[in-house]
Amino acid sequence: MKIYTESIPLQSSKTREAVNIHSRVKAAVEKSGFREGVCVIAALSSDCALALLQPDADLLGEFDSWLNGLGSDPHIESGALGVNLPVRIQSLLLGQQLTIPLSDGRLDFGPGEAIFFIELNGVRPRRLTVKILGE
Repeated sequence: MKIYTESIPLQSSKTREAVNIHSRVKAAVEKSGFREGVCVIAALSSDCALALLQPDADLLGEFDSWLNGLGSDPHIESGALGVNLPVRIQSLLLGQQLTIPLSDGRLDFGPGEAIFFIELNGVRPRRLTVKILGE
């Protein structure tokens, strides 16, 4: 088994935003040259997440509303060290990694889905790691 690793820099334009990174991950898979294996994508921060979503504006708007609801509990507040606890909980529930199988040189998941980076806490430079294990 061989391993290909690529770092993907990105930056959102809003405090919370779903950024479609599908084409960038697909390009990394193509560069790897692997036909079979797995692609692991990791968001390298505890205040962002990754998700497979359909790239539909209405769906993404509903998803954002749902996330707002997760942080609206008055019993959950930021900690003494300035940690935004609602954002950390959102990230924990969504997850900071995706593992997607590769079949015949392509990412293998449901029709109409795309890979999204979810910024949860501000406009700042971010970095993802894409690690592809395969043959």
